[in-house]
Amino acid sequence: MEKKYIVDRIEGDYLVLEDMSDKKILNLNLDQVDFKVKEGDILLYDGETYTKDEETREEREASIKEKFERLKKKD
Repeated sequence: MEKKYIVDRIEGDYLVLEDMSDKKILNLNLDQVDFKVKEGDILLYDGETYTKDEETREEREASIKEKFERLKKKD
């Protein structure tokens, strides 16, 4: 079963990930990914390797932006 994580932050040599399904926190050594990662990225884990999920990240960013715009209109 594939798991999805949000990169919450980077602390030294570790990524602090939040599981998108159960909100649990996972610390992952940066050596376990062979690509550049930044806060807000979505990572998929298939049980062996991590990959970036650009589509989900873009959808999530668009959703957050839309919510922010609605909040600004209420002022």
